[in-house]
Amino acid sequence: MPSITPTITLTPSESTLRRLLLDCAAYIDREHLPTGPQPPAASNTPLTLRFTGGWVRDKLLQSQSSDIDVAINTMTGYNFAMHLSTYISLHGPKYSITTEPHSIHKILSNPLKSKHLETATTKILGLDIDLVNLRSEAYSEDSRIPATMEFGTPTEDALRRDATVNALFYNLHTEEVEDFTGRGLAHLQQGLIDTPLPPFETFRDDPLRVIRLVRFASRLNFTILPPVQAAMRDPEIHKHLTTKISRERVGTEVEKMLNNGRDPHHSLLLIHNLNLTSAIFSPPIDNLPALPWGDVLPAINALKYIFSTNPPEFLAEGFTPGDRYLAWITAATVPWRYNYEGGDGHKRVSSAAVAARVGLKLKNKDFEVIVNTYKHLEDIKSTVALVSTAEGGQGSRRTLGTAIRRWGATWHNQLLHSAIIELVDVWGRGGTGGEGESEGKDEGEPTAPAKEIISRYNLFAKRISEEKLARVWEMKSLVNGNELAEILGKEGGVGRWVKPALEKVVEWQIEHPECGKDDAQKFVMEMGRMGEI
Repeated sequence: MPSITPTITLTPSESTLRRLLLDCAAYIDREHLPTGPQPPAASNTPLTLRFTGGWVRDKLLQSQSSDIDVAINTMTGYNFAMHLSTYISLHGPKYSITTEPHSIHKILSNPLKSKHLETATTKILGLDIDLVNLRSEAYSEDSRIPATMEFGTPTEDALRRDATVNALFYNLHTEEVEDFTGRGLAHLQQGLIDTPLPPFETFRDDPLRVIRLVRFASRLNFTILPPVQAAMRDPEIHKHLTTKISRERVGTEVEKMLNNGRDPHHSLLLIHNLNLTSAIFSPPIDNLPALPWGDVLPAINALKYIFSTNPPEFLAEGFTPGDRYLAWITAATVPWRYNYEGGDGHKRVSSAAVAARVGLKLKNKDFEVIVNTYKHLEDIKSTVALVSTAEGGQGSRRTLGTAIRRWGATWHNQLLHSAIIELVDVWGRGGTGGEGESEGKDEGEPTAPAKEIISRYNLFAKRISEEKLARVWEMKSLVNGNELAEILGKEGGVGRWVKPALEKVVEWQIEHPECGKDDAQKFVMEMGRMGEI
């Protein structure tokens, strides 16, 4: 069970911020400053301020957060922010603030983006602050954007949230934690994920909460309660997830889960076991083809093993957190690997890449990595096999170098993705053959065929490192086009013949790394004499 403290201890910056906000609220009340839109019967109600949501949860779990949501009971966040800016300009030095807030960003009222009242963001004392009013919401059947969003009570604001552990408030006036759902503190102590309202209602109103709860369960290592899991598995909720939520929002949540999350493998395992893989990792299309969604389980288990082996050789060359995120995307979209869609007439684009691009709104550079993985897949597999089995030298230096040049700057990503795809068919499936057929498990140890595949890829990458070829994709010819034409006596100068000729020079350089420009010029003359250029 997580260890939580019943009270919150503020850092010096948080304590100063609390005092500043309370003094500003008292100043607004005392001076009867204009408040703008207000809830009914608010004229005689003093301003009450609360820290809300994730900051409260994390502080209770004895974790620090620099992002603070401040909920205000009787005025919009933007109007409070304007008074706060004025107050700081008058009294800032009292709080060790020598300048006005870093900046105040007004978030306009926009019902189409679920912004019915103006809010504001700013930065004070190194803390990122969101200023919002307490809210109540009502939803329509066809959108996750609230049809109405009005001033609400603390209880109404708590009930509209995605999880009870995210619905806790810290009252700046009383310095007490407030649990208006009546279950948030207990669930935080017990390590449980539950919804403030009945889960089906919570997810029907905003299906994105399904993905958010998976993310929180994984990040906090909490257990999702069975009734919540049942609602998350409901086909109607899955339909709402694919029709009411923009793919940009889905992609953003998935990136938080896999790129910044505590345990990407756990997140994807939960998604698989909750039957959510096809709803999340597919473009929103009708008549979704029957795909082997159960293949996600061996793919993510294989990738977890690869990432935990300290690291394998083929992760050693400049592998970044972003590269790891992209590998998890490849594992999650591996059921699309046998399906191809038409490209631009010159190449075929893998459906896995299309699913990631359309379904998650993947960035262009990441999309291209997956495109190139499948474009070069058979080449990568055959080259890796050649290097691991070739007699004697295990493949020439030229073989390795020209392969890396074919695959380009992201060769290390493509190498890992190719390994994942190969491993799917030989990795244990943890007792389930399809999406959610039974609870998938974390199968930690690879089978003998899987170990052999990993060994091949490690050997290939080790050779690349030993031969110092990791950046050979950017190697330039020691002889440029004009020099090439002059050496060969080409009267017409450079032409279409130059590019393949220069590549032959580069291939020669790969094979003769000790040679210089004079040697390269001699090689060009010899090629010309033999009629090879």
